[in-house]
Formats: sequence, C-alpha cells, structure tokens
Amino acid sequence: SKFQGRAMWVAVAAVFVTTHATQGCEEQAPSRVEVALHNHGMATIERRALAASDPTSPLYGQFFSFDEVVAVVHRPASLAAVLEAITKHRLLYPHAVVSDVTVSADRQWVRFSSGSMCLPTALKKLSAHVAMVVVHPPTDQVTRPSAETEYYLSAHRERQTTRMRDPPSSWPPGPPITKFLPLHAVETYYNVTDSPPTGGAASNASASVFEVNALLFNGEIVESYNPPDLATFQALSDLPDSPVTHFAGDNVTIGCPEYTCAEPVLDVSMLRGIAPTVNFTYWSTNIPNSGDTDTVLTWLVRLSEARSPSWVNSISWGPAESGMSADVALRMDQEFAKLTSRGLSFIASSGDDGVNNRAARGNPSKCGLSPQYPASSPWVTAVGGTIGPQIDIPERTCQTDFASAPITSGGGFSTLWEQPSYQTDAVQGYFNRIAKGTLPPSSVFNTSNRGYPDVALLSWNIDTIVNQNLYPGSGTSASAPLFAGMLARILPARLAKGLPPFGLVNVHLYQLAGTSVFRDITVGANHCTGVYGTEQNYTCCPQGFNATSGWDPVTGLGSVDYGLLKLNLLNPGK
Repeated sequence: SKFQGRAMWVAVAAVFVTTHATQGCEEQAPSRVEVALHNHGMATIERRALAASDPTSPLYGQFFSFDEVVAVVHRPASLAAVLEAITKHRLLYPHAVVSDVTVSADRQWVRFSSGSMCLPTALKKLSAHVAMVVVHPPTDQVTRPSAETEYYLSAHRERQTTRMRDPPSSWPPGPPITKFLPLHAVETYYNVTDSPPTGGAASNASASVFEVNALLFNGEIVESYNPPDLATFQALSDLPDSPVTHFAGDNVTIGCPEYTCAEPVLDVSMLRGIAPTVNFTYWSTNIPNSGDTDTVLTWLVRLSEARSPSWVNSISWGPAESGMSADVALRMDQEFAKLTSRGLSFIASSGDDGVNNRAARGNPSKCGLSPQYPASSPWVTAVGGTIGPQIDIPERTCQTDFASAPITSGGGFSTLWEQPSYQTDAVQGYFNRIAKGTLPPSSVFNTSNRGYPDVALLSWNIDTIVNQNLYPGSGTSASAPLFAGMLARILPARLAKGLPPFGLVNVHLYQLAGTSVFRDITVGANHCTGVYGTEQNYTCCPQGFNATSGWDPVTGLGSVDYGLLKLNLLNPGK
C-alpha cells in the first residue's frame, strides 16, 4: 500500500540521516560493493534438495528450476529497500558518486561502485533485508593479504618446489618397474570398462572444474591453464583430441609460468580423462581483495545466477573452516543448497593434510583438528585419497608416513554443520566400532556434526603432463576430479533413460553403504600433514582418526567399483 511504502522510505531515510550525520561522506577511490539480500525459505530449499536426490522419496527427481528457486528465496520488498536506499543516498549526497548499479539475474545481489563508505555502512543497517555487504577495496588500499590469499600462496609455493622430469614420448612403465599409474591402469583398477558416451547423450551432460586465476591483492598469477598439456595427455592416453573451448568467469592465464598450471591441468586431465565426451566448462575466479567474501562464494553466486550451469562440478580447493566469517560460511552453504535443489552435484577434495591445517606442515605448534571447507559441507561429496596398486598392495589410506606418499587423506568433523540425516547411521556405526582409545579427545570434535570424506580414490602418482613434462599427479586434487569424472561419464546414460541428474548424490551413496559398490578401506590414519619443501618432509601430529570397516573420517565409505556404481545409479531404488 502507499502507507506501507512511505513508512519504508521514512525508515530508510532515517538510517541514512543518522549514519551520515555522524561520520560524513568523504570521497575516496571507488570501491566495488556487493549487497546480498537474505535467502528466504531455506528450509524449503533444503527439503527439496534432499527429497529430489533421494531414490526412496516420492519427490525423487523433482528438482527446482531456476525460477522456482528465485520464487522461494527472493523478496521483492528487500530489493526495493536497497534500491530505494541507493536513490536516497544520491539525493542527499550528490557529491558521493554511486555508479554502475546492477541487479543480479536471480535478484539476490545488488552491485555498484562507490567512493564513499557511507552507503555500504548504511546498507548494513538494513538487516531485515540485507544479509551481507561485501566491499572490494582498490588494490592500492589493501595493506595485507587475506587468510584465503595466504592459503593459495602456500599451495603455489609448494608447487614451485616440485621437481619436474623430462618430457615423455610415452608413459613410463607402470608397477612394478615404477610407481606411476597411467590413466588406463586407474580405469582398469576401478572397473571403468564401458565406452565413453557419444552423440546426443553426451551433449546433454555437462561438467566443470573450479579454478582460480590471479590474486587481486597484487596481481600475482596463482593458477594458469596450458592447453598443450591436455592435448599431450589425451594423445598418450589414447583419448580423442578434445581441447577445452568453454571458459567462464574471470580471465584465464594461458601458459604455465612457474608451473602454476599444475593444479588446473591435473583437475582437467582427471575429469576429462574419465569423461572425455561430455560438455565441459573451465571456471576461473580471481581471489578477491576483500576479507568479506570468498573465492568459492564468488563462483557459487555466478552459478546461482546462471540458468543452465553444469550438472557435475569438481572443486580441488579447501581452506580451513576457521578462516571463514560466519556470514560467508552461511552464505556459501545456502548457495550450495540452492544449486543442489536444482539438481547440481559438487565433488570436492577432502584435503592433503589429514585432520590438520596446511599451516602445520613443518610447524608442529599448528597441529590440531582443522576441518576443510567445502569438503565439510553437507551439500558436497568429499573425496579422500588412497594408494595401493602403485606398490602392489591392497588399497589403503594415502598418508605421508607410509611408502613416501606426498599427501595424507583429509577428513574429520565439521565445526559448523550438523550431521545430515543421510549419513547418521554410517557415522554412528563408526563410533560403535572404533576403539575409543584411538579417537582424539571428545573436546576437540563434535560426533554429531557432518563427517567427511564420503568416498576415496587413488591420489598418488597418476601420470599427467604439466608444462610438457611428465608430472606424477597426486593429492585429493586428483581423486576428486576422478570421481567427478565417473559421475559425468554415467550421467548421459541416466538422462537417456529419462532419469534426473544426481543432485546431492550423497543421499544415494549412503543408501548403498556396505554393498559391493564400495571397496572398504580399513587400513591407515590421517594424523600427518602433506609434504613440504625440497626435502619433502612432513609433520605427524598427535591427533587423528584411524580407518576401520565401514564409513570412517579417513576414507569415507571407501573407494568404488565403477561398474557397480553405474548399475545402481542407473537403477535407483532397485
């Protein structure tokens, strides 16, 4: 009504008058500002995400559309309040320039440039409408990198210390002569014997990888992409020549300066090696200057604004939960839930430092349980790491204190998210089976919270090409895109049968717990970090978890028999 509209305008004006009267509106170099509106109806979103992913539910497969998600979470009054506030600010303070005002496609974000902090400060006070305000300061005003930037820098520095070998004309011989595995050996090990889908079936399926590009803090290139490496990998692996042609997000640095292409090339090679024919997108995201947001949140928001994002998405990323603000953590998980309710699947690496933060490498004082996000999200399938055929032993946990492995499978329990119902029986079964004396003190983790990983695959010495050199790909950055590739390879057959995309595939996976779909990993532990430095040292910490029969916070439900996984995913509920 007119009365209600006037009342809202008066309230907004009162906020601005009070704010500006006390702090003034001095002009500075323009900052880019993003205003997030509250996501309403999240209980409805979460219920639908779970039900549509559950083969036993009457709502199985009935994922929301883009427009249906918007209808649930968006409140037009909130958007109107923010736009009205911007208009009022312009009238009251014409010298304080506000420019480039845009509204996102899903109407949940308002973006603009402003040289004054008065407007962002005042918008934060509209708490009934605004969930968070992100200010991206100009680079010359950033005095120190964010915690997330430090995480990426440390990963980059570790890559620079990795020794490269001579360019190969063929893959080296595998075990027992070497400890390297070509892709076909990985496929054989996991019973990937079907032919990759072709034609219309493959074109309906889609997958993507999340990568970063540059630090906006100082312009340093953190990750790059080198197309010749994929071409050489495909040729040596007897795969069709199929270059990446669809890039999205921020600019992609092409080439491989200081081997910065190692991570993206590994991700792309593993996913496209298993699923070479599905539609593929390489997402690139710059690491923001602002500590008010997060690189993955930037990516998730872009996906939420897209009407047809990829169905299967792989993420080899994972700073500690403790490095995120409550607002950022909540918003990221909401975006994951919204996208899952539309049928998308997210596969994330569980980390390479066991239960620990990367900072514990070489620094025992930093030891301690430090869950990694987004692996710890209940809306994500977290993939741990294993070894075995490289040294002719049964598959077991990959850990740095065994067989000179370079990483330790990440796992543990979230400090932020409650245990989802789909994994309650499996997780509680772990505590019923495991010897209590082997667990960390109950004061340092919550047995009722989300446990991860969900599954695990090989994560050591898989042949890849980086900067045209043989590069033994390792880490859960290999196992996660391998599992994403399996799902992407199966997806066309599902769609051809009239079945829906997977959505939150965890719901189905945990219903298959204890079946022959999974190869139980019962040996190993995750108390050590990954390796660091030219000497490839590692730190073993006092606390961690042990693998055992059934699900465990080291290798999840175990590794998989792809053939049986495909059979079950093509026949849900049977």
